[in-house]
Parts: sequence; structure tokens; C-alpha cells
Amino acid sequence: VPTYPKLALNNEWEGTVKVNVTVSSTGKPIQVTVISSSGYETLDNSFIRAIQNSYQFKPKRVMGNNVVGVITLSYSFTLGGQK
Repeated sequence: VPTYPKLALNNEWEGTVKVNVTVSSTGKPIQVTVISSSGYETLDNSFIRAIQNSYQFKPKRVMGNNVVGVITLSYSFTLGGQK
């Protein structure tokens, strides 16, 4: 789960970031590309860091072999009752 950046909390920034993640044949993220920004670079980068540091995926399989694949993920930063 991405950390809600302190700067974003202090400014009550919210938004949804959508990314494409290139996943290696071992299930590790190789590259993360923003396809739809939350509107705040701080929020986008928090999600990217979370993916790079702690996400593990099931690799794409083709004809019984693991191959590099791409998956689309999104995350919504919302303050809820914290406003």
C-alpha cells in the first residue's frame, strides 16, 4: 500500500493515478509508466515507489513459459474522514 505523502496530507491533495507495470518473467516490476496522473507528482511517485519496492506479481505465461508482460494498475489517494 502506498504511503500518503505528508505534503499531500497537509494540502489535502487527492487523486487517482493509473500506471502500466512491465513485469519480468520472475514476477518483479521492471518499469512503471504513468498513463494517467493523479494531478500531483508527489502522489504518483508514492504509488510508483510502492510498486517498485514491495509488489510481486504472477508472471505472464505463454505456452507454459513465464514471459515479460504488462499490467495496468490504479490507486486512489483519498483522505476520507481525515479532512
